[in-house]
Amino acid sequence: MRIFVHSATECFTDYKPHGEGLIFNDYLNALVDHGHVFEGYAGEVHLNCKIDGVTIHPLSINCIFRSFRYFKYNRAINRLFMKQVAEGERYDVVWRGNPMGEMCPVAPETSGLPLVVGPLYLSWSSKPQSSTPSKLGPSLIAKRLAPLGWMKTLQKADLIFVTTASLKEGLDRDPAIQATVAISPVMIDPPSHCLSQPKRPIFQLTWIGRLEDEKHPFLALDVVRELVNQGCSVTLNMIGDGVLRDGLHRYAAEHGISEQVEFSGSIPNSKVWDIAAESHVLLSTARDEPYGRAILEGMAVGAVPVVDRSGGAVEFITDGKSGVLCDEHSAQGYVKRILPLISSPELWQKMGEQAREVTHQFSSQVVAASMHSHLMALVNR
Repeated sequence: MRIFVHSATECFTDYKPHGEGLIFNDYLNALVDHGHVFEGYAGEVHLNCKIDGVTIHPLSINCIFRSFRYFKYNRAINRLFMKQVAEGERYDVVWRGNPMGEMCPVAPETSGLPLVVGPLYLSWSSKPQSSTPSKLGPSLIAKRLAPLGWMKTLQKADLIFVTTASLKEGLDRDPAIQATVAISPVMIDPPSHCLSQPKRPIFQLTWIGRLEDEKHPFLALDVVRELVNQGCSVTLNMIGDGVLRDGLHRYAAEHGISEQVEFSGSIPNSKVWDIAAESHVLLSTARDEPYGRAILEGMAVGAVPVVDRSGGAVEFITDGKSGVLCDEHSAQGYVKRILPLISSPELWQKMGEQAREVTHQFSSQVVAASMHSHLMALVNR
C-alpha cells in the first residue's frame, strides 16, 4: 500500500527529543515491514538512519503573520499532493499526522482517497491558554477559523488512530464523526541489553522531559530534597533541556542537593534507555501528561513509574502493582509513596517486573499488526 503522509509531525526524527516525531517515526518504520510505502512532508526532518520505504521531505514555511503559518503550511502540502496526483503519482491512502487541533486548520485534500488521521493524544488540560486577542486582527481571525478546519478534518476522516481508550470513547460518542476509531498506543521496544542491566547501588530516580513549567521540574528537586532530609541515600538524574535549566541548577545548589542531582541535558534516546535501565524509579511530576512515552520506556526496563494520577498514564498504570499514582501533587505526596519502595527492595523489584510486563502489549510487532489490519480493512471495504 502506498500512503501519502500529510504532515508527519512538526519534527520527524529518530533521535531528537521530540516525542511526537519519535512516535510517528516508529509507526512508519514498523509498518514498512508490512509492505507499506510512505511519502510526504514534515516541518523538519532529522534522521540518523534512513528507512527504506519512507520518504519524508522537510517543508519550511515563512509567514508574515505567525498566526497564519499553519494555514499556509497545510495549504502548501495540499497543493503539492494535488500536483503529484495530477502528474500521475498513485496513492492508496492519505494520512494526516501531527500537529493536530488548531495546528491543522485546513482539511487535507484526498482526491477521493480514504483519509487516516492520528495518532491523537490527550491534551494538556492544565496548560495555560493564550489570551484571546481583544481586537479584530489576524490572530483573532486565525483562532476562530482554525478549530473549524480541524473539525472538518475529523469529519472527513475514514480512520482515526488514538492512543488511549478514553479518546476512543469520546470520538465514538460524537455523532458528527463517522470514522472508525482504533486504539494505537505508542510503540515501546527496549534495547535488548537494557533488559538485563543492573540497577545502581544507590537508589536512583530518573526524570525525563522538557525543563518547562508544565512538567513541574522544580517539584522533582523538592522530592529529592525531602528524601535527603529524611535520611535517604538517593540520586536523581534529570534528562532534558529547556528554559528552566539555569534556574534548576541554582535551585539545587541553593538547597544543598547538587551532589544528589545530575543534569544530563538533551541526550540521544539510546542513552536515555541506558539511564532508565539502571534506575529504580521513573519519576514524572507533570500533571495531565497527554501520554507519557518516557514513562512507558522506563517501565519497559523495570523502573517503577511514580507519577501524578492524571493524563494518559492512568490508563496503563495500576496503582500499587505496576506503578504508583500519586493523589497529592506535592513533594510530601510523592515522598510518601516513594519511601516504601526505598525501604523494601522486594517491593520495587516486584512492581518493576509488573511494570515491564505491562509494556509487552506496546511492542512494535503487536501495535503494527493491529494498525496494518485497520489500514487493509480501510482500502478493501
